[in-house]
Amino acid sequence: MSLIIRQKRGALQLSINAIVVLILAITMLGLGLNFMNKMFGGNLQALEDVSGEMEKNMRDRLKDSSNDLELSKDEIEIKAPAEEIIYFGARNVDTQEENYAFNITCDESVYDGSTDIANNPKVVPDYDIPGSDSVVLPIIIEATSSDKGHMFPCRLLAEADSGDINNTATFFIIVK
Repeated sequence: MSLIIRQKRGALQLSINAIVVLILAITMLGLGLNFMNKMFGGNLQALEDVSGEMEKNMRDRLKDSSNDLELSKDEIEIKAPAEEIIYFGARNVDTQEENYAFNITCDESVYDGSTDIANNPKVVPDYDIPGSDSVVLPIIIEATSSDKGHMFPCRLLAEADSGDINNTATFFIIVK
């Protein structure tokens, strides 16, 4: 009879230990998730601050420039395979809202002239810019392994629907 009581006490002790371990595990998981949220949540806020600062800088550069099209970088170095985002600012000098068509073309590699970039950079195809205002928009550049070791000259063209305003900005994509 005492053997049965010992087995029941042992099973009860094992259940209590399992419950304590489970509570500790859930607590540690909660603390870990809270820590990760604080770490990466702060980084996202910093990224938003950088994006806002980038937009402000691009708008300031457009105000100070005689160009109506400005790039955040003229030379983009990217390690393949990867994706990078750069920004450009476009200014509407007209007093009326104008729809602009944006297009990017890249020439053959400067180094050997035989290779085109696998994926042309992507940009918003068209955008309405209010009169006497400017916008900052992204350009997404994707480099593949086949692009390694090449430098591609590219042009960003902004053309107003009225046909009166055409602007071009040149930049280089260097794939390492």
